[in-house]
Amino acid sequence: MSVLTKLFVVLLVVTSLLLSASVVVFVNRVEDHKALADASKHQLTAAKLQASELTTNVTNSQLAYSNLQNEMTKQVGELSRTVVDRDAEIQKRDGELAQLKKDSQVKEATLKGTADALRAAQEMGTGLQTANSDIRTKNDDLLKGNGELNTQITVLDNKLRQTEKAREYLEELNAELKSQLAGVRQKGGAASGVMSGSASAGDGSADVPINGVVRSVDIIGGKKYATISVGSSDLVKKGMKFNVINRQGGEFLGFLTVDSVQPNEAIGQVEGKVDKIQAGVEVKTQL
Repeated sequence: MSVLTKLFVVLLVVTSLLLSASVVVFVNRVEDHKALADASKHQLTAAKLQASELTTNVTNSQLAYSNLQNEMTKQVGELSRTVVDRDAEIQKRDGELAQLKKDSQVKEATLKGTADALRAAQEMGTGLQTANSDIRTKNDDLLKGNGELNTQITVLDNKLRQTEKAREYLEELNAELKSQLAGVRQKGGAASGVMSGSASAGDGSADVPINGVVRSVDIIGGKKYATISVGSSDLVKKGMKFNVINRQGGEFLGFLTVDSVQPNEAIGQVEGKVDKIQAGVEVKTQL
């Protein structure tokens, strides 16, 4: 039973007591019966009116309480749904967190494997660099040896060409000597004069001026060599030194020292303004 209902009952009880007291007074006071009856009627009417108001108030209070209870029930339901939604969201986030932890562990394992592979690759790269360095060193040695071999081959080729030219010259000289010998046999005593003249023509003096031109230049063993247009037939000898001159401008370019001699040409190392010593410049034993 609610408080308002209890209050209504108390009021009814009080009203009943008042009514009983009025009846007792009415009985005790007969002479004032009508007046008391009217007063009682007024009091009863007032009490009924008050009881009706109280009943209305109780009804309104019950209705308000019911509305309040419904509202509270609604709020409790909404709060329950909110709690359920929050619990579901927490569970979802817990699941996501667990998945993130799992992914993190997988990534850590992957990173560890990658780091191990990278370390192995670096070690392999170091080994390859060492092997590559050794290969480069061996290759440099081979290139150096190859260069030296090329230089030797060039020198030997030059010597071979000189030897071949000397052989051809000797064959020509031999043929000429045979021809002269045949003539001497035919002429008898005139052979001695022919041979003496021939010998004197081939034995020239180093003091005789010899002039020629540079036919070609070559780099052998890092040094510059030139082939000139005069040889042993022009009394050129090994070790002879020529002056190198630019014929057009009259510029002195340096010296050429003869290393090898052939009948019609000679080869020697040049010094001085070697960059300007090219085919076409003059060589002279005397300026």
